[in-house]
Amino acid sequence: MGRQAHSFKELDKFRNQLKKNGLKATEQRVAVHEAMMDLGHASADMVCEWLDENSSANVTKTSVYNILNQMALLGIYDYRMSANNKMYFDV
Repeated sequence: MGRQAHSFKELDKFRNQLKKNGLKATEQRVAVHEAMMDLGHASADMVCEWLDENSSANVTKTSVYNILNQMALLGIYDYRMSANNKMYFDV
């Protein structure tokens, strides 16, 4: 399966998870999820860098932090604290 087909399948799954939790698939949430799909394991700062380089979506750093935390609380992403007290998220 090609990367693009995989991405469409994953985005549909993500949208369904959001809907199931009463959330809309906003441009910002989808952009953060696209970054996470590409990175796999990342901090909020890494997601912000990815968005600056690869996305036209307007997502503030605060929104990235909020979206990542919200997705972790919903169980969509896993998260852990690193030895240097930085939060990392996994798809």
